[in-house]
Amino acid sequence: MKFFYRNLKFIAIGLLSLIGIISTNLSAQTSITAIGVPIPQNFNTLPSVGTPGTSSSWADNSTLPNWYATYWNEGTGVGTVPTLIYLNNGSVSTTSRLTSFGTTGASDRALGFVPGGNNGDFSLYGWRLKNTMATTTINGISVQWTLEQWRRINTTAQPLTIFYQVSASPITQINKANLVNSGLTQSALHSGTTLALDGNLSANRSTVTQSINVDIPPGSEIIICWGMSKATSNHHLSLDDVTVTAKADQSITFNALGKKSFGDANFALTATTTSGLPITYTSSDHNVATISGNTVTLRGPGKSTITASQPGNNDYNPATNRTQVLDVRPTAPLVSPATSITQSSFTANWAVNNGLNDANVTYVIEYSTDKEFDAPDFFDNFSTKSIDIQDLTSNTIYYYRIYSTFDDLSSAYTEASAITTGDDYITAANGNWDTPASWQDGINNIANTITIQHAITLNTFRDSVITNKLVITEDGKLTTNQKIHITNELIIEVNGDGSKAGQILNTANIVIGSNARIIIRKNFFANSWNFMGFPFEVKEADIFGAGSSTQLTWGDFNANNPGDFYVMSYDGQK
Repeated sequence: MKFFYRNLKFIAIGLLSLIGIISTNLSAQTSITAIGVPIPQNFNTLPSVGTPGTSSSWADNSTLPNWYATYWNEGTGVGTVPTLIYLNNGSVSTTSRLTSFGTTGASDRALGFVPGGNNGDFSLYGWRLKNTMATTTINGISVQWTLEQWRRINTTAQPLTIFYQVSASPITQINKANLVNSGLTQSALHSGTTLALDGNLSANRSTVTQSINVDIPPGSEIIICWGMSKATSNHHLSLDDVTVTAKADQSITFNALGKKSFGDANFALTATTTSGLPITYTSSDHNVATISGNTVTLRGPGKSTITASQPGNNDYNPATNRTQVLDVRPTAPLVSPATSITQSSFTANWAVNNGLNDANVTYVIEYSTDKEFDAPDFFDNFSTKSIDIQDLTSNTIYYYRIYSTFDDLSSAYTEASAITTGDDYITAANGNWDTPASWQDGINNIANTITIQHAITLNTFRDSVITNKLVITEDGKLTTNQKIHITNELIIEVNGDGSKAGQILNTANIVIGSNARIIIRKNFFANSWNFMGFPFEVKEADIFGAGSSTQLTWGDFNANNPGDFYVMSYDGQK
């Protein structure tokens, strides 16, 4: 009994070994278990011992697990599985041979064909893989391999074509009729003297990457095949160091950008991808916007198409580009004081810089006696930055506002400015505002310019006095209990030594328009030093001739060169 037991144990062990062998042979495909994980394959288990031309047996899915080969006859549409694989170091040119390429005796091998048969016939070999992930569909395959060339024979290139087949059922052989052509590469060297090459040298090999855009559902298989047809003479192309990586689709979400105005601060683009990979942005019009990374800098008004793209990587296919139109409105004009004011006209002036598209910006002006602009008059499409407005009613208050336009984009309106038409008034003597003798002409509630060069008191109630310009000379003194609205300029003059200055005793309201200027005008003595102090920091570089971009120095003010100057910034503020 003891002897019998030992024999049973021996038989049981043998059965287990046999079961293990059968289980290995039934593994008919390489499993793809994750997205983005490269699956490698070299061919160093192929036969390597023997002289070139020596053969060994070949069996699909056995000699090289999960690899298949066939000689495909285009005429009959039938493939024949080779039964032998031959050693070759580039010196053997016999055709119709599945080949283990490599230097004699070396274990570093490459798989290839020396094709034969009729013109149009194909020699093919391929790798069978299966998506074994339970719920994830593969959306593409990235295939990378080393193309080695072991012979140079003539001046005709020999193409190596990449095919594939996806199937929900097992793929047990290569059937070229079921294959889809995926791409093409060619032999690297096809001119010069005929000779054997060492495919392991860098001059005779190159790395090739091929993307196959195909969906592989869970449980489905793919076979990736490399095929060559017979050439006048063969270049002995082979395959080494293959990696296959499953890829997934990705998508971009890119929300609308909203309206911008030239002069707005730089802003960040915030498109996202389902993959989490970084996004590249481009702008179609660099006169409107430029992009660095994801930061947009506005260069001028207009429309630019912003494209978000993601090219993919080993894990993900390229995303479909997404675009958004960036609308950049022009900057609103900055209104300057009106000039050339008469009883029936004035000139509106404004300044604005709209960057790289400034020359093509136009302007629209509205003016009305109604501050709400319910029924305004229009001027349209001016390319200049001033406009004469004519045929106005004398002694009338007009309000005006301006906006910029570029294409069909418009800026916001400027804040409304006011202008009055009518006579200039100059005081003739000290006295009460309502005493005609105190004025060069009679005064009413509206005037273009009022010049106070005497001691004048305004006591009698009025709704308001409105003037474009109020000038208080060095001998002038205005005492008022009532409102005076100044729309453009308040000028207070100071004599040369500073001993006299215009005065306003404001016991109520002096209302200065939001676009008006306040000017302190000092007379300088000729041929002598004149000094001026400010209750804030003023740098010489910030002093300009009035109405110009010319920088001035203190020495520019003398009897031969009189004129106003502007302090354009103080304490660092413009």
